[in-house]
Amino acid sequence: MGSGSRALHEFATGLQAGIMFGLSAAASRCALLLSMQFAQPILIPVGIGCSVLLTSAGFFMQARGLKDGRAVVVCTYAAISTLASGVLVGVLALSEPLPETGAQLAAWWASMLMIAFGVGLLVRRDAGTAFAKHEQ
Repeated sequence: MGSGSRALHEFATGLQAGIMFGLSAAASRCALLLSMQFAQPILIPVGIGCSVLLTSAGFFMQARGLKDGRAVVVCTYAAISTLASGVLVGVLALSEPLPETGAQLAAWWASMLMIAFGVGLLVRRDAGTAFAKHEQ
């Protein structure tokens, strides 16, 4: 596998795993809210079942990426996509509130950007050390 296709594979499997983990958490929350709204307690086990299936799919995708790629890269992409998908589903589908004041919203965005920046540093650092080891 070439370095370009390997990097794309690491990115894709990390992203897929993270999205599955984020949706897993959202499935449980969504089932709880729907159960309360429609007075149907059977929805809770259905949501938990969906959560278990999505988590299992996430582990499978992450393991596939770890088998062929660098662990730091795959795991960091999975972590950032878990956060992003969880926030998107929470805000858009579950009506979770965003911070209300300008300072709180700025701090929220700053924390998200710092996480993304940290992931970028981890990926670059790992790519640089892998390249240096390959040349020796």
